[in-house]
Amino acid sequence: MTFTDLRTGVTRNEGVIIESGATPTIAAEGAPFYPRSTPFTHFLRLDAADADAASATLDWLEESDPWIVRVGPNHHYYELMLREVPPPRTASLLFRESWEEVRAECSRAFGIEFGSPTLAIHKMQPGCHVPVHTDYGTNDVSHRFIIHLNRGWEESNGGFLLLLDAEHRDEFHEDHRYYLPQHRLGVGFEVSARSYHSVSEVLAGTRYTLCYSLTPCGAACVK
Repeated sequence: MTFTDLRTGVTRNEGVIIESGATPTIAAEGAPFYPRSTPFTHFLRLDAADADAASATLDWLEESDPWIVRVGPNHHYYELMLREVPPPRTASLLFRESWEEVRAECSRAFGIEFGSPTLAIHKMQPGCHVPVHTDYGTNDVSHRFIIHLNRGWEESNGGFLLLLDAEHRDEFHEDHRYYLPQHRLGVGFEVSARSYHSVSEVLAGTRYTLCYSLTPCGAACVK
């Protein structure tokens, strides 16, 4: 099985980035946009955040403290609570103006009108991982959008985002999708009984993600 790096167009027989034959759709503002239906509905967005904003936000995240450790029987990562550590305006991706851009992007991608998203900020260091799960049924969230922030992430760093076919989630299968968390790569996906996903163990480096949770807009929707 071969995989193609969307940024370079290089196809290789080792490593797992994005399935071969990937063909982008051009989003309204001209950015590469990759809709996908396998193993469940999701899309990829290259350069999901402005380069300067992503760099400034990453700078601040690398200096921030304290991070709360989230440890369970099968998971290990860190979370930053913005209400306890207010960011500077230079870390613009953490302010609601950017959240509105995420809401609009996901509304276009999924054809659903969403309310204002909520944001969780995660950090993963060597040894951290997230087990297979769906997030389904725990709240009203119907979709998520993740923006990856890091410095020169490579396959040897580990920390792949894995989207898994429900019937074959415990084994290798051609319908699985494995995404390298390249800097500024955005991944949006549905939250359903079939949306099995995980993050493989981080082997080197520090992996940051902005995780936006979205709920369909109701009569009293807040945008």
